[in-house]
Amino acid sequence: MPAVGEVPAAILEAFDDLNKADAIEIVQELRLANDKRNMGDAEFVCRVDLPYPNKENLPRQVELRFEIPASFPLAQIDVYPVGDAVRGFPHQDAETGKLCLQPNTTAPWDATRLKCYFDWAVEWLRDAAQGGVRRVLKLGHGWLERVDQGRKRAARSQVTEGAADQHAELRVVVVQQWSQLERDFVSLKAARAELSNRSRDSARLRIGELREEGGTPLSNPLQLLVVPPLPKLGLPGEGARTHPA
Repeated sequence: MPAVGEVPAAILEAFDDLNKADAIEIVQELRLANDKRNMGDAEFVCRVDLPYPNKENLPRQVELRFEIPASFPLAQIDVYPVGDAVRGFPHQDAETGKLCLQPNTTAPWDATRLKCYFDWAVEWLRDAAQGGVRRVLKLGHGWLERVDQGRKRAARSQVTEGAADQHAELRVVVVQQWSQLERDFVSLKAARAELSNRSRDSARLRIGELREEGGTPLSNPLQLLVVPPLPKLGLPGEGARTHPA
């Protein structure tokens, strides 16, 4: 953890390497980003030359602000155009103007990481000036569209709340249907018991009739059931024939 008021050594080293590798024009020297929550986050502003005139009518020079987390090089660097000249491109955050660059994992994890992000940002700007960023949706260029994390969390929160409401509604429906099933089950159980009582009453009545007629009482009421004759069977086109006894 860097001391209070000091830019981390890893960021200083990467910034020096960037100045040596490219003759970039620094507008605002590397300094601590005092408005950031994490102690040690740093930022600087540089100026980039663009092809001029260009298809998108961007200015000849554009300033970029680089925000470098204190955990560099194990973190993503954010790049923002200064001012409103570069706004409204498809691969750019609509609220903050942050450039959506190549995947974070494809940059080296050492001091050259800052140089890599610088090259990506310059390529993004020059491509945008010539209309390339507006064409990428059709050409399938390697730029990746990414949404601001704050909006991601807000959208995730809305989805969660919507799912909770749907779950509550579904629970009410399930409880109502379960209550109906319980009522139907009770009714069915009562109807079955009534049918069983009627069957026993009918069997007792039949036994009594047999006794009055002088027949032999049956010990098993099920013997009173009459088995119907087998139906006539036949194949299509053939005459009906009775089933063999």
